[in-house]
Amino acid sequence: KDSKSESAELALHYLSSCYVNKNDLKRAIELEDQYIKEFPQGEYLASTKYFRGLNFYHLKEIDKAREAWKQTIQDHPDSREAGWIQELFSEVLDQKKKAKSENSKKPTPSPESMPVSTSCWKNTVR
Repeated sequence: KDSKSESAELALHYLSSCYVNKNDLKRAIELEDQYIKEFPQGEYLASTKYFRGLNFYHLKEIDKAREAWKQTIQDHPDSREAGWIQELFSEVLDQKKKAKSENSKKPTPSPESMPVSTSCWKNTVR
């Protein structure tokens, strides 16, 4: 990969973070989709897919979050992102299109409660 391509990849990855910081999660998702399309073997692919799911989750588009995370786990089973998804969002992964039962009133994880590496979800650097 040449340095121009690496710079473009990194810039697109960081740009999506900027839109998260502006609380424009829909635009962040559009940029994450663009990253996935333009850099199918990208260095930040697992991270981009994870954060795409997280953005859907925070938009309360749970089915889309679930599908994004399942794809992340399938495509990157040994990644730290797959581990975070399985640890933090196992209920979402297992949930069918039904209302939450009284037994599953776990608080919604916020970016601040996630592993230190993901706290950058609200910062410019991911």
